[in-house]
Amino acid sequence: LMKTLISSLLLCFSLSVNGAELHLYWAKASTALAWPSYWNNCAEPPPTGCGVGPTCQPQCIGAEITDGIQQQPIPITAPISAKSQTAVPINCQWTVPNSNCFSGCMPLEYEHFCLVAKIVFTDGITDPLYAVEVPSEYLNAQNNNNIAWKNITVVSTISGVQNNTQCLGDKPVGGVIAVGNPYENADVYQLDFKVDTNYTGVPIFEQAEIKVTLDEKTWNKWADGGYQAENFEIKREDCRQLLVKGSPARLKNLAYAKKDRSLISLSFNFLTDKVDQTPNFLYHVIQLRQDDKVVVGGELYQIGKPSRYLFDANGGGDKTISYMDNVQLTASSIGEPAYYNWYDEDGNIIYSGQNFTVSPELTKKYKLEVIAQSDGFTSYDSVIVHVKEYQIINLSPNPAIDQLTVAYEARKATSAYLTIVQPYTSISNNYLVNPAVANATINLAGYAPGNYFIRLICDGQIKDEKTLVIMQ
Repeated sequence: LMKTLISSLLLCFSLSVNGAELHLYWAKASTALAWPSYWNNCAEPPPTGCGVGPTCQPQCIGAEITDGIQQQPIPITAPISAKSQTAVPINCQWTVPNSNCFSGCMPLEYEHFCLVAKIVFTDGITDPLYAVEVPSEYLNAQNNNNIAWKNITVVSTISGVQNNTQCLGDKPVGGVIAVGNPYENADVYQLDFKVDTNYTGVPIFEQAEIKVTLDEKTWNKWADGGYQAENFEIKREDCRQLLVKGSPARLKNLAYAKKDRSLISLSFNFLTDKVDQTPNFLYHVIQLRQDDKVVVGGELYQIGKPSRYLFDANGGGDKTISYMDNVQLTASSIGEPAYYNWYDEDGNIIYSGQNFTVSPELTKKYKLEVIAQSDGFTSYDSVIVHVKEYQIINLSPNPAIDQLTVAYEARKATSAYLTIVQPYTSISNNYLVNPAVANATINLAGYAPGNYFIRLICDGQIKDEKTLVIMQ
């Protein structure tokens, strides 16, 4: 795979062409990349699972790009002013490492490579580095006008992601990055998630669900640190998945040993009833040291919102059932491959699929989530299943001759009785029943044949009524 690198990495310098070389480095996506070990000639070992496959060799997580770089002429003959924002593109051919070879250690992270560009002056005089390089590449890029660094994930639909069993199916739009400690001493960090400061419209976390999914190692570190967070709520604990609720959102008190790293995934699921006409968004993840808030690194997500028809989730409307009965909830198809997830009132996922049978003992509300597999667009609906609290469930037999068994539901009542009423008369007979007992037997001796009403009275109010036929 060959790619052309255009110099969106802006280098500001003055240069005599004969005394300079362009050096370019790549590293896998991370907010914690120390210089030079993570960028230079495979000095750091790859995470477990990298380089797995018949066409893969053990993969570095970063190295210097040497094919077709230093031989390129640098077409600059005059100083470039940082204030002028003048850019001169330098095109370089690069054989990108096989992205599939990283799927075992960075799932869903296919073609993301962070880049550092550096102008090195071989004469040592023309324009040397302003400051001595340090392990923080963030500070190196800040302090030297001949070093540029860009971490960027271009977020688009990831084709072929159909696996919902491992909590991946709801993330067709997003990207995985590594976080952690690139240095030799243990430290504690925080991760900030924020909208771009130049954006003034409706923020993306109001138009989309920004889900942050932690791998097991990151989740355990967050748990060990006391689950410290701002503007986050847990969406699915079974997936170690959090939901951004504001900006900035923060995960805090993450302790890492030296050279220790883990993975997080960001996904962007636009809500069909919230999106506006904004086509693109920028979203930042920034890693800082916990104690002094010194920036270690970051990641820019550039999100392109797909154009599509906006579907609505439809759970079929509210239902009413008898106590101990069941009912099937059915999600209407949106006409394309989608995930249909059902949640209980506490936000716990309880079923995935279009048809779902429930048997609640009390009235409950269920939430339906529909996620388009193609682009992650999401819509919600809710269904209330009303359970009758007071009810005559069954009369047996009916018609009856000399004895009647009444099945009823009255457990919430303090007192209850059944009354048999002859239509168009004031004649009625009352039978006390125990609200905690599910049935009662009534002797019908003395009743003339005909049609009657039998009513359930709970705490002085008529709750239900059925027709009873008495025969000789």
